[in-house]
Amino acid sequence: MNRASRTILGIVLVVLGLASSLDARSNEPSLRELLDASPFGPRVAADADHAADVNDCLRCHAKIQEAVKLAVPHKPAADGECTGCHSPHAARFEKLLNARERPLCATCHRDQVIEFMKGSVHTPIKQGQCSACHEVHGSANAGLLVRDGNELCLGCHKELAQRASSPSVHEPFAKGACLDCHKAHNSPFPNQLAAPEGRLCQLCHPAEEPKYVEAHSGIPIKGSKCTQCHDPHASPTKKLLRKVTHQPFAEGSCEMCHLVDSATPQVVRATGGKLCGMCHKDHPRKDDKVVHKPVEDRNCTACHLPHASDSKGLLVSPAPELCSSCHAALIERGQKSKSMHPLKTDKVVCTSCHAAHSSNEAKLLVSGPIRTCLSCHQTASHGHPLGEDRLDPRTGKPITCVTCHDPNGTAFSYTLRGDQSRGLCLECHDSDHEKKGDGKRK
Repeated sequence: MNRASRTILGIVLVVLGLASSLDARSNEPSLRELLDASPFGPRVAADADHAADVNDCLRCHAKIQEAVKLAVPHKPAADGECTGCHSPHAARFEKLLNARERPLCATCHRDQVIEFMKGSVHTPIKQGQCSACHEVHGSANAGLLVRDGNELCLGCHKELAQRASSPSVHEPFAKGACLDCHKAHNSPFPNQLAAPEGRLCQLCHPAEEPKYVEAHSGIPIKGSKCTQCHDPHASPTKKLLRKVTHQPFAEGSCEMCHLVDSATPQVVRATGGKLCGMCHKDHPRKDDKVVHKPVEDRNCTACHLPHASDSKGLLVSPAPELCSSCHAALIERGQKSKSMHPLKTDKVVCTSCHAAHSSNEAKLLVSGPIRTCLSCHQTASHGHPLGEDRLDPRTGKPITCVTCHDPNGTAFSYTLRGDQSRGLCLECHDSDHEKKGDGKRK
């Protein structure tokens, strides 16, 4: 058989094989039979590009038809361009979207998406969740917003919603006019403010206006950071003052700290810690051996606000947030660790174990290294021997809780300094459970 004959025979066999295969499948329903095309008409089979009329989509998606009829329809939906955002058959993304939400929106709103990622960015924008605030087909609200006014903002900012009934409420917040002070997408200023803080407040509260001059005892407030004393949303106290106030400030006794009768009444009577020390003579205690660096530097305002605060003790911010402003690496290490003190409660903060100003103990502990731990950990009836008469055979120092535990965070369970199943105990104990040495002070 020559080459041409072999080629012809091969073609015949392939054709016969295909025919046999199709015959074997003749009893199976075809894909077209599985899909009832009657609602869509002949176009599904006829049009290879699936350029179906929008009415074909709306036969099933009636809610979208209702949305498009609202006051503010999204243009692609109103124009029937469903496939501009959705794949008609299958897609890698939810709701048959052609791409993830942000890049999909950017196909039409590219310049806005790029601009919105600059400066202080609203969390939904950071996360690429445009639909957290905007309807995608149609809305009764301007800007395709999901809800109108402060209802939209308070849907996420629930802690503010709880404060709306406070005795003292800022008028823009009460009216739901969040955008009077904030930008919706991003801003060059912190917290998406519409302007720098002092200038923003003085758009409504001019510093030179007599009632504001009188309210601040004649001390110039132009350019001041108003939120150091006032809550911009709501407060349990009059004049939107923060919850905790410095006594002289609350009593209007500005002259205790300021030279109110001078040409520059904002000037204080003394600098730094010397001014605070006129009243707070017990910081630091004279006999304490260890003094916190800001106290040593007489820099009280590193941790405390001079007028008002939302935190007990007039703190700049709550611990551990405040402590992390200086001890960021230590706190970050703990947060990345497998275990960090406290393990099962959120009631323990830095000052539960450490004195804020001064102490007689190393590391500013509130009491000795054992007693500090035992002030909370009192449930066990038996424990590892501790104290001055029990020495670590590795270092010769007394055994305390931190001999085995690092409360600031470790890579092991229970804040242990090593794996208890792989040699932590054997660093001091031989394999037959005997201590290396008697472990007692000679």
